[in-house]
Amino acid sequence: MKKLSFLSLCFSFALLFASCTKEVQPAQQDDASPVRIISSNWVSASSMTWSDAAATPGVFVYASWNVPELTQDIVDNSAVLIFAKTGAAKSERIFPARINGSTTASFDLYRSIAGEQSIELSHTKYTDGTYTTPTANDNVSFRYILLKNVPPANARIATGSVAGYNLEELKRMDYDSITSLLGIGQ
Repeated sequence: MKKLSFLSLCFSFALLFASCTKEVQPAQQDDASPVRIISSNWVSASSMTWSDAAATPGVFVYASWNVPELTQDIVDNSAVLIFAKTGAAKSERIFPARINGSTTASFDLYRSIAGEQSIELSHTKYTDGTYTTPTANDNVSFRYILLKNVPPANARIATGSVAGYNLEELKRMDYDSITSLLGIGQ
């Protein structure tokens, strides 16, 4: 009987410990510095110099966007938000940006790589199952939003208009929400 009581006591403790969970909260920002926001105006794709002379030419064209405010610190913290839009209302897309064509079987794809003082843009066109080198698209514009003093990983921002958010949450917001929250013009 003692053996049965001891086993049932052990089983009860095992159930008790198994049902306990620990909720892990994201770390708060150590630095109370507010997030610094640097943003560009919309820049037309046609005002950029596009070339297929990159290291791997083919179905992409490339442009280098000069961004003097872009520091290695901002790049390292993944605090670079880049948007593309067409002339259509509410068409803003965060990069990588897919802009649909006139049919469901065609789209333009824009990607980026941020580096110190520049953003490298790439553009390809997809039509009927094939990627092709695109022609200039005068109807597309780009804008960057740089966020400085963003805490690492999933840490919450402690001050300013973005207090309580982390970078991943900001990246998932639509363009209107992010510009409203950051208090920057459209």
